[in-house]
Amino acid sequence: MYQGSFDSDQLLQIVNKGFGLIWDGASIECIDTAKVSSVSYLMYNNPYKLSFYIATGVPIVIWSKAAEANFVIENKIGIVVDSLKDLEKEIKKISEQQYEEMKQNVKIIQNQVLNGNYTTRAIDSALDIINKR
Repeated sequence: MYQGSFDSDQLLQIVNKGFGLIWDGASIECIDTAKVSSVSYLMYNNPYKLSFYIATGVPIVIWSKAAEANFVIENKIGIVVDSLKDLEKEIKKISEQQYEEMKQNVKIIQNQVLNGNYTTRAIDSALDIINKR
């Protein structure tokens, strides 16, 4: 549900419940069909929304073929779906305890995101590659 626009400094406090949706396209059909283009943004990219939702502390909903789907699964920070048509059914399967566990798992990663640990690791990896040349 649309809740208006907010200053970027306020967003981390406002988005604090439910799930963060990471989806590509304007409709359910953009990803639901077998006709997905090989240049689909989510298949190859680490979207800003993933870091944003982790920073807010909410669990993630992401497309099963997205590049970051395995990250969500491995860290138990949300759910992965093939279609938005499946979303309501999948969310109803989640108990309150399971949701709270997802939130706790997000909090572990949240600290790393907010402290810049992932950025630092990426820069260090890039510098290692450059220095080996």
